[in-house]
Formats: sequence, structure tokens, C-alpha cells
Amino acid sequence: MKPTPNSNTCSISSSAPASSDSGSSPTRRRKARARPSSPIRSANRSRTPATAKRWPSSNASPARSSPPASAAPSLCSPTNRSSPDPSTTRPTSTAASCFPSRRRSASSPKSASPAPACTTCWPIRWRNRSGPSPAHPALSHPPLEPRPTCARLPDASPSPTAVFYIVALSIWTLQNTYILYRLSTIPWIDLRIPSPLFWFAGAFLWVSYPLARILSAKRLDAIALPLEAIAAFWIGLAFLLLAGFLSLDLVTLGGFAFSRFAGSLRGAVALVAFALGLIGLVQWLRSPAVRSVEIQLPDLPASRDGLTVALVSDLHLGTLLGERWAGKVIDRVQALRADLIVLAGDTIDGDVERVTPMVPTLARLSAPLGVYAVAGNHDHYAGFDQAVALHEQAGFTMLHNQWTEPVEGLVLAGIDDLTATQTRGEAAKPRIRKALADAPRDRAVLLISHTPLEGPELSDAKVDLVLSGHTHGGQLWPFEYLVGLRHRHVAGLYQTGATRHLVGRGAGTWGPPMRLWARGEIWRITLRAGN
Repeated sequence: MKPTPNSNTCSISSSAPASSDSGSSPTRRRKARARPSSPIRSANRSRTPATAKRWPSSNASPARSSPPASAAPSLCSPTNRSSPDPSTTRPTSTAASCFPSRRRSASSPKSASPAPACTTCWPIRWRNRSGPSPAHPALSHPPLEPRPTCARLPDASPSPTAVFYIVALSIWTLQNTYILYRLSTIPWIDLRIPSPLFWFAGAFLWVSYPLARILSAKRLDAIALPLEAIAAFWIGLAFLLLAGFLSLDLVTLGGFAFSRFAGSLRGAVALVAFALGLIGLVQWLRSPAVRSVEIQLPDLPASRDGLTVALVSDLHLGTLLGERWAGKVIDRVQALRADLIVLAGDTIDGDVERVTPMVPTLARLSAPLGVYAVAGNHDHYAGFDQAVALHEQAGFTMLHNQWTEPVEGLVLAGIDDLTATQTRGEAAKPRIRKALADAPRDRAVLLISHTPLEGPELSDAKVDLVLSGHTHGGQLWPFEYLVGLRHRHVAGLYQTGATRHLVGRGAGTWGPPMRLWARGEIWRITLRAGN
């Protein structure tokens, strides 16, 4: 009587006859011999339970006779609760059947206490376990190759630099597509410039700025510098064209109203935008203006009345604004003879290595109470550690969410830029609390933050004055209205609660070499004691 097949078996053994003298033919006896089966087949297909065959030697064939099949259940059968006898079974067959991709480690012991299964790993792959298998509870297999268990995946969140460039490139592509389409409908462009040449020039302008950045990183300055100058001017001109075309489309309903004059009106908008671009270029070439203001601080000692602070922000040193321009700005700052100099971020734009030769020029900045700086968003994009090292080489003191007391009676604190780290979920309140931890409460407090801050946390921390930059005052009209959507105050002096704020337009520019009715500036602040 033949045994009933077991659906849970994964044994490599084939079914054997109940008796060797059953009078069957040689053909049937040959079929009854045990044959080692494929590990994959034996792991995935149900087999008839049978006793595992004895292998006398490595080259010998399996024995023809065996005990009745009903006398021994399958190794993987749920009814078998004991381990197979290694002296009567082929040692690698069972492991190969149930775990075809693993081998027993030669250095591992033959018996080991079972380790708890990793609920994260074992449903996918059995890792470095001995003892009962979670997949086959009845099987006690030999130890396998040691492999690491659950490994924590690295942080896959995108860096602020990657997010910035992805968003900027997407907006840049949409903007260029719209502008080029509107330019192609201007009659004198449509008639005088062949369409393939026009769209080729448009594609060149679209890719010119990213290409210039790539060539600049590879130090191909002979091509990168003029290409970046053209591309940067096109960025400003494209914004002016975008503002003009959008305004015209709102008035003409996309050209459906006043359709006879739509093409001519677009041509007039293009000429006005080009003229404004030239005006912005001329204003960019002018040196930053020096502005003065007196601010009273209630907790400032009378002995410190008249203390002067120079506020400089957004130098954006790099390809377009180089060492010569930086030297002119530093000369204007040094002429103020301020007691304290504050750099409110974005000293570097692009590559730190390009600014490194300017360190001796930056080192000319000096003040009796020192030069203090914080990192801006572009300093983060360039590489925070490298940017900090460059500031320190120039002799500046970096305030990394910390405070100092440059003179008795005045606390100066600085925090890292929020714009570059908000994608990581970091808020301003805990950072301000950390920056002013253990600071004296009876001193006047100045806080340096590249991005303008507002909120009750400033009054709670008894911050008297916040010095910021970042906005550039809009830099290019009418871009200041878009900046105003993000920041209530784009530039100048204002007050929220008990805290006063001074937002500078910055000395340099980012992107287009233009400043349209938003001239760069340096602030000379005179601190007064009393209310």
C-alpha cells in the first residue's frame, strides 16, 4: 500500500517501492531508484514522502533497497519534529532543497541556538539564522553563511541644493517656452528671422546658464565667463519680458481682444523690456549706497551709547562679482570706521574654490570689536563646511546658532539660514532658543539672521534688533512684489512687538547683473541707549 502524498514536503527523495521482491520488471525497478532532484523543483513541488537514501561514497550509486516508504516521513513534513540524522542523509540536500541559494559556513558550528527571526528581513530572505526555519517550522537546518541583518537605509531625502536646482530649472523651462512663443508672434521678428534660427537661438539662451555653470565648474573660464554674462543678462531680460507679456495678455485676453494690434503691442513690450534691462545693467555697475540709521536699545548701557555697526549682506562673490568688485565694497565698508562689522550671509555664490583666491581681499575687513558672520542659503548651497572654513580663513567669526558678547552690555547672536534648511523641517523657534541659550537677560540683544524673521518668539527671547538680508530689496522691479508674497517687509527698518528689524538690500546681486530701482546698499547703524 503506497503512502499518501504530502503537500508540504520539500524532500529531494523520490518515492520508493514498498518491497524489493515485488516481482516488478527491471524498468520499474530502475524508476524506483532514488535520484537527487533539482533544488528549485524540490523546493516548489510536492513530493511523495520517502526515506532519504544512504550514500556509501562520493562516487557510489544509491542503494537499491530501502525500508518501506511509510516508515519514514518527509524531512519537511509537519509531522517530523526531529532533525535528520547526518550519518544517513546527504548533508547538503536538505539545505539546498529549502534554501537553494545558501551554503553552510565552514567556520560556523554545527549546532547553534535559534535566534529570533527578524520581522523585517525574514519574509523576504532568511538571514544568518540557525535552528527552526520560519518558512518551514519542522526543518532544523544547519547554520548558514553569516550575513548582516536589518540594515538602516541611508537618508534618501533630497538635499536643499537638489531641490533648489530642480525647482529653478522647471520654472526656467516654462518661462522660456512662454516668452519665446510670444516673441515669435511679433510681426517684425516673424518676417525677418527664419523660424529654425529663432528657435535655435531660443534653445541656446535657455540652456546657456546651466551650461555656463557646468563649464565654470570644470574651470573652462575662457568659454564659461562670457557665456555666463550673456546668460545672466538673459535671465533678467526674460523676467521683464515675462512681466510685460503676462500683463498684456490679461488686458487683451490672450490676444482675442484687440487682435489686430496684438502683435504690434507685443513688439512694443519687447522694446520696453530691453530698455529697462539696459537701465538695470547700468544701475548694477554703480557701487552700493551707504545708508545710516540710529536705533535705540532699552537695555544698552549708557557707556555703549554711540556704538556703530556696519551691516553688509549678499556679496555673492563668484564669477560675475570677482575680487576687484569685492575690493571696492570693502573699501567703502572700511571707510565707515565701524566698531563692529556684521556679514549677514550669502558671501559666496557658486563655487567655494573660485572665491578662495579672494581671501586676502576679504581679510582687509576689520573692526575693533571684530567681524561676525552667519551663513546664507547660497553659502549652504556652495557647501556649508567649506564656506565656514573660508570665512574663518578671512578672520571672520562664524556664529553657528550661538551667541557672543563682543563688548560688555551687548549680546550678539547668529543663526543658520532658514531658507536652506526648511526642507528638513527645521523651524526658527528652537534655533533662536538654542542660539540664545544661557545668554544674559539684562543685555541688549542683536540677532543676525540671513532670512528676515518675524514672530512672537523674538519678543519672548528679548531680541532688540534683528539684522537680515536675503531679499535684495527685490533687485529687479517688479520682482519685489513677488518677494513681498513671502516676506512682509522686503527692505528697510520696521518693528514687530518689542523687536526692531533691519533688512538690507545687499551689496551684490544673484542671477541677472541688474538692479532696477533697488540699488545695493551698506548700512551704518548707530546704537543709542534708552527708549
